[in-house]
Amino acid sequence: MLKNESIKAYWFLPSNPSNKIPGIVTFTPKEEILLELMGTFDKENKILIEEKKSRYFPIIVGKDSEGKYISLIYCYRRNYSIHHKADFNLSSYAVRNILFYIGLDSIDSKVFTKASFSLNLLYQWIGRRILEENIFYDTNDSIDGFQFTFRKSDQNSPLKVRLSETVFIEIVPYTWFSNAQNAETKISETYKVRIESNSPLSFEEFRLMVIKFHSFIDLGFGDQVFFTYLNLEVDKSSTTFNKKHPWAKVLFSQPNVDHDLFRSMKVKFDFALIESNINEIIKNWFSYDTMIEPLISQLISINKSSTNLNVDFLTVSQSLDGFHRRFFSKRQKNYVNRLNELNDFCQNVKSLNFDLEEINRIAQNRHYYTHLHLDHDMTYLYAEEELFQKTMKLKTLFYCCIMKKMGFSDDMLSRVIDVYYYI
Repeated sequence: MLKNESIKAYWFLPSNPSNKIPGIVTFTPKEEILLELMGTFDKENKILIEEKKSRYFPIIVGKDSEGKYISLIYCYRRNYSIHHKADFNLSSYAVRNILFYIGLDSIDSKVFTKASFSLNLLYQWIGRRILEENIFYDTNDSIDGFQFTFRKSDQNSPLKVRLSETVFIEIVPYTWFSNAQNAETKISETYKVRIESNSPLSFEEFRLMVIKFHSFIDLGFGDQVFFTYLNLEVDKSSTTFNKKHPWAKVLFSQPNVDHDLFRSMKVKFDFALIESNINEIIKNWFSYDTMIEPLISQLISINKSSTNLNVDFLTVSQSLDGFHRRFFSKRQKNYVNRLNELNDFCQNVKSLNFDLEEINRIAQNRHYYTHLHLDHDMTYLYAEEELFQKTMKLKTLFYCCIMKKMGFSDDMLSRVIDVYYYI
């Protein structure tokens, strides 16, 4: 997931495996995955490829020189070119996901039973050592030796929640050691997440659950959270192109990857803060429907650093409007009433209350930045420092509204504000 990779193979569509086209797919962690083909999947046409054909394929399958299968998921055509003298065409596709060691028949194929993955800041978020460390001292209080102990049978999972009758999620402690060439021994410890289903699921069903967990941890930090690896276990009874390998390695682009970011100074909440209510919170988080997905994405986006204050203010004020419409009232209401009701919803969260004059002025500024109209009296517009303060306060309200809906208590949210938001 964090290293560059390129795969040369013959590529074909599951519906037409005999039409194999040579090409190479290139993966760079921060950039778009690109498949470049010496040919096209259209019927042979030396003059022109029809514009509306082959723009998108849910799956393109490849077979490399070692006979291993690769599935490319969600492929969008970028361009093509015609070479009359060479007697072949070139085409390229942007790819969303790569699956190694498996050739899928269909995007809807239910062939996966387990997802295993980790995140760069998951170990810090859990905040618990896995290895037991003992240091021994002699009579002079000098270090006489040390001992690291790990017994898998003694380890307790920090989290194990049944999400439905057939699916559960668990955070598993994991440790290993390796010997370097210069005789050094490296001992490592981490946590990995496992989502398991009693009945096989499709790639997309697992992808959505994995992304949901990522977004939850992402909201626990002000820094970027990214995947360090993601594997899917293939059902033993699968009838896909390749059944030799039990796990399919998944790759996809992550623009926020930072190879040095494995500890953050911007912690909003961690496992210890929500441990007393973790099961309910995780269940609620995984039960939210796709209608709230854009709000979650907006919340993650605006809680990272930004340099455009006007856009941030407008984005968070509009997001609060959308949250109210989704969870409180779809009826016609003015913005002041909606913001006032959200303020009441979080009134017991420390330092977060808005007064009515403040709400009215926020509504005026939102109206201005939405329509950019010029009034005779523009004194209601915030100066830059005020706009920053109100934007931070609205961000905090938006954060608290969503997290409270997911099961965070007022006390938990008050502690988040104390540590991170400084309002």
